[in-house]
Amino acid sequence: MTQRFKFPKGFICFLATMIMVSFLLFTSTQNAEAAPTNSYHEKEIVFESNKTRMHGTVLMPKNDGKHPGIVLLHGSGQKEREKLRQDAEVFVKAGFAALIYDKREKSKARTFQVLSQDAIAAVQVLQSQPNVDPHKVGIWGFSEGAWVAPMAASKSTDISFVVLLGTPVVTPIQQQNFHIQNRLIQNGVTSQSAIDSLINKGARFVYQSGMFPQADHDAEHYLSQVKQPILAVWGAKDRLTPTVEGSQKLMEIWKDNGNKHGSILFVADADHAAHQTDKKGFERLSAFASGYENEVVVWLDQVVKGHPPLSKVIGQEPKQDVKVYQNLIPDVSWYDSLGFQIAVLGALLLGYIVAICNSMFKQKGKKDSPIKGFAGWTIASGFIATLGFAVYFTMIWAKGGKILGPIVWDRPVIWLIIQIFAVLATGLSAMLAVRGMSKNIKTDMFRYILLLVLGATFVIWAWYWGLYGWA
Repeated sequence: MTQRFKFPKGFICFLATMIMVSFLLFTSTQNAEAAPTNSYHEKEIVFESNKTRMHGTVLMPKNDGKHPGIVLLHGSGQKEREKLRQDAEVFVKAGFAALIYDKREKSKARTFQVLSQDAIAAVQVLQSQPNVDPHKVGIWGFSEGAWVAPMAASKSTDISFVVLLGTPVVTPIQQQNFHIQNRLIQNGVTSQSAIDSLINKGARFVYQSGMFPQADHDAEHYLSQVKQPILAVWGAKDRLTPTVEGSQKLMEIWKDNGNKHGSILFVADADHAAHQTDKKGFERLSAFASGYENEVVVWLDQVVKGHPPLSKVIGQEPKQDVKVYQNLIPDVSWYDSLGFQIAVLGALLLGYIVAICNSMFKQKGKKDSPIKGFAGWTIASGFIATLGFAVYFTMIWAKGGKILGPIVWDRPVIWLIIQIFAVLATGLSAMLAVRGMSKNIKTDMFRYILLLVLGATFVIWAWYWGLYGWA
């Protein structure tokens, strides 16, 4: 006979109570999530700028009266206005009317100059809204928008104040150089030779190539023309823009141009967009970092009330692991140019392909060639090093340093392999040259001369790109 297990009455009551409480908590949470969260009105607008119809949304607080306004400008990777809604809601909750709009389609005509004109047009349309105080409309720019916003503010007195987030006080090519170098260092690449080759020389090549739009945009020039109250914000873990050097340069600019109402905000544990982030600073979490919203709103409140704070630094200055390549553009030489580098790379690859074809299809009379054995390995190692470098370099710059591969001995494994093949190709080329001079080479003269020329060209090219560097 099986004995039946009986639960104590106290336990049954406790269990029933917990089930009921859990149910109530669940339903209240569901109701809370289902409840409307918007504390503002929305209005779709259309305005014109540079013969282009721009589409946007005005987020307006529900309380009556005239509100100060703020126009939000996109970063480089953004286009749709909804990408800026979370940022706009910070200002709407503080009583500001916020305008977000779709950035114009990407084309050669979409320059910073044109984007700044779009921003001015957006400010003017926000000023025209019935519940907006036209004398208290400012501009907020994130990342690329922090290049555009000072341009707009320097040209328009309609803009009452400026807020910059992820402020780049450098040229775009310097900023990209800084960003990719940060990617490498934060992922364990500390080899200076690898960084100099892939990033510093790479930046000069990319600049000369013209593949990076407006690479020499002079951020300092436009920042120096901003006379309005301005707040520059950096996350302490911003890996895209130089926080310390940028803030120091900005304070020098304000000292020179007499702007006594420029302030700096460092947000602890924040990324480029002032969001919470991981230890390395590259993963953007959904919430803003603590302190960002409150400090910006406090500063804005003082500005719109007519008491802009005197210049100050809010928060603790963070550590900056990477230095800006200050002389990047002055260091550019003719041999960094796209035409020259492509010509050399193309000549090497074409030469190795010709040598491969020659080895494969013209074997007759070469059985006793003095360079037999050395030629094949020389061709293979040189071709792999050349093509491998071209592919890896392109991948690094096209993906912004996001794809590096495994790291060993303070450098990427892929880079290490390329270096090994470069050294192998150089050594084999030297051995091939000596062997050919000491033996009868008449039966294989074409291949011998071709490989000598390729070897000499490869050595110069590999030396320039730092493939022999081990520091």
